[in-house]
Amino acid sequence: MADGARRRIKITLTPEGAGFAAELRSACVVNGKPAWQLHVQARLSPAGDSAEPLDLAAIAARCRDVAEAAPGRHLPAVQEAHLKFGPRWHVLQCTALGQGEGIATLHLPEAAQGDLTDGYLMHPGLMDIATGWAMALIPGYAARHLWVPLSYGEITLHAPLPAEVRSHVRLVEGTGAEGLARFDVTITDPQGTVLVEVRDFAMKRLEAAFAEVPRPTPAK
Repeated sequence: MADGARRRIKITLTPEGAGFAAELRSACVVNGKPAWQLHVQARLSPAGDSAEPLDLAAIAARCRDVAEAAPGRHLPAVQEAHLKFGPRWHVLQCTALGQGEGIATLHLPEAAQGDLTDGYLMHPGLMDIATGWAMALIPGYAARHLWVPLSYGEITLHAPLPAEVRSHVRLVEGTGAEGLARFDVTITDPQGTVLVEVRDFAMKRLEAAFAEVPRPTPAK
């Protein structure tokens, strides 16, 4: 959509067992007639038991390739060279990569923290970057390609996301040569309490290439 453009969105919830079948559509025009284009399908059901807290210190000890934002700044997301992220997506403060895993600190800008009191349970800026920041874990990954999200296998919401979170990303499978990668992601509060669990997050590489952008220089 162009800057300033608007489009109607319709979300449909249909009772299904203990939960709902959900569909998200946007208004469009087909053969000159108003229509609704399907974008997302999901099943919603009550969450189970709470998850065990993460040992953030142990994860950080395994992830030694560190990059940190300067005070008052943010780290650019790996795909920010290809996508125009708004200020609510400028949340990445620190990243650390290890063997097949990484951990990051994300903080919602102060100007956007009113979104949380407005009712956002999983803030889109935090969720988007928390799940997609660790593309460099993909063997053969090149930043000149844009990778787009395909699907989530499952998302479990244990508690709403606060302004500051930690994101622990694990590469499940995939290589840059294949052009398809899958991740598991756990989002916690700064103490390691699990807030959101993401299983089987799939991303696909687009064939069109872009100029390669170097990674941020690791902190000393």
